Amino acid sequence: MKYIFIKSIHTLLHNAFKALVIFSSLFFFCCKNHNDSPSGNKNAETFCLTDTMLQKIKTDTVHLRKVESQLTLSGKIQPLPSRNVRIFPLVSGIVKEVYVELGDYVHQGQRLAQIISSEVAEFEKELADAEANYQIAKKNLDVAKDMFKSRLISEKEMISAQKEVEKAEAEVKRLKSVFNIYHIDDQGMYTLIAPIDGYIISKNISSGMQIRSDNSEEILTIADIENVWAVANVYESDMNKVQPGYKAEVTTIAYPDSVFKGTVDKIFEALDPVTRVMKIAIQLKNQNNLLKPEMFARVKIFFTEPKEYPAVPSDAVIFDNSKYYVVAYKDKCNISIVPVEIYKSNDKWTYIKKGIQPGQIIITKNNLLVYDAFTEQ
Repeated sequence: MKYIFIKSIHTLLHNAFKALVIFSSLFFFCCKNHNDSPSGNKNAETFCLTDTMLQKIKTDTVHLRKVESQLTLSGKIQPLPSRNVRIFPLVSGIVKEVYVELGDYVHQGQRLAQIISSEVAEFEKELADAEANYQIAKKNLDVAKDMFKSRLISEKEMISAQKEVEKAEAEVKRLKSVFNIYHIDDQGMYTLIAPIDGYIISKNISSGMQIRSDNSEEILTIADIENVWAVANVYESDMNKVQPGYKAEVTTIAYPDSVFKGTVDKIFEALDPVTRVMKIAIQLKNQNNLLKPEMFARVKIFFTEPKEYPAVPSDAVIFDNSKYYVVAYKDKCNISIVPVEIYKSNDKWTYIKKGIQPGQIIITKNNLLVYDAFTEQ
């Protein structure tokens, strides 16, 4: 009984081995020649693809291409300077009320805060005095006109009275303009008004706070982030690789699968004396307002070098034993593994410095399967 059981196992293993051999033969057929050589030289085995495998591969012809290169930089998201407004207090005083919070969206003309200020009271007094002076100057002019008609004063004296009216009227207009700029209401309150539509991206004001007109720090910042900048750092060694108008792609930690496309909008022609980097700005359309000011960004700049090299799809290159290879194809029984020296590579193309020439045909799909079968024969 034990003998029959062992014999059955042996029969099963033998049949399984035969099935594996038959299955493998459906894909590849190899004819032995002289010796093993993964480099595909004339002493290598003759290697043939089956018709089944031939249908599974894809080939491409090697062409000369100008090197499409890319530069990867780090940076952060910032609002456009033209759509970023920092608000400073125009008068000193005490904050009575704040109507907005950090992150709020505000519309142009919306109230932001109210401030009680003694300076506002001074402006009101100045305006009252200016309006009184204007009325007096008008009455003096009327008197001067009557006296001029009666030949009691000279024309010069009448013109002088008219100049006083114009001067008093100008002072009233100036003070009313100040009231409009300061948004002083009927109760003598100084009101901060939003100058643009946008988000509150910084807030340094709260109710009861005392503020000064000579404060160097803004109390509120409003930014319109419909369009933003990705400001990236470029090291000295890469400065010659960046020009305005170059295409760029930006990704963030928060949205790694979202790619924001733009172009180099501005190059700041100065180096930071400490970090020794030059800054560039890429303008981006902020889809769904996903990009927030101060977000860290990964920036790729794409540019074309004047050099030309044989180019192959990057997926066609195989890395093995610290070397790079491509699978060259002439026909199903004329295949070779070619070692290559790479000049540069990106997500789409790999540029070959040495190993293949334009016009050669290489396998670009299932090339690794062919390579493994070739080198293991």
